Amino acid sequence: GKFIPDGLLSLILDEEKIILENYATGGCEPLGIFHTITKSEGNVVYKIDDQPAFDLVLRYCGKQNASLNDQVDVLNITQQFQIQLYRDNGSFIMRTIMYANTEDRSVVFAGSLPQGAKVKFSILPGFEAVDNVVNEFNTFGKNFPDADAMILFSCQGREIAFGPWMSEEIDRLQKIWNTPMIGLFSFGEIGNRGDGKNEFYNMTCSLAILKENK
Repeated sequence: GKFIPDGLLSLILDEEKIILENYATGGCEPLGIFHTITKSEGNVVYKIDDQPAFDLVLRYCGKQNASLNDQVDVLNITQQFQIQLYRDNGSFIMRTIMYANTEDRSVVFAGSLPQGAKVKFSILPGFEAVDNVVNEFNTFGKNFPDADAMILFSCQGREIAFGPWMSEEIDRLQKIWNTPMIGLFSFGEIGNRGDGKNEFYNMTCSLAILKENK
């Protein structure tokens, strides 16, 4: 019955009684060549390929000559573009543009981008991204075909970007296991990237399946 601005909600499961498996994917394909983060601090990127980060983002958006009046203009330009952080195992992690500094030409992302990291740009398509997500979870489901319940954490940005396709994605995921599902839209997701390790993601769908251990 209260709103808590700095609370923490946790669910603790006894693995002797409940089996939990999870997987996370965004479904969006990377575009073009690799770029290198050449100057960054945490989630603030100053230079990509030794160029001001914001200038490179604007060029990808086709808005390099745009007149930017405020932060709203920046978000309107960049909201359909993501950066995908490359991992050594070949996987990509989505990173969402949050803000841009028009003075030092830096870009603030919703997750860290370490200096020296390899990245690619990505756009946010619609139904094809949903198809990619469903196909990946179908593959995941072949290894874990039985579930008693499902918990879905999907990025709030996906709801904004995908519109009505978001409902289709949720419905199709539920039908893979055809079991009760609960979930929420979140600002950042944690999930298995496919090799047993968990990562912090943006613009991603993270699904946990639970089964009673009998």
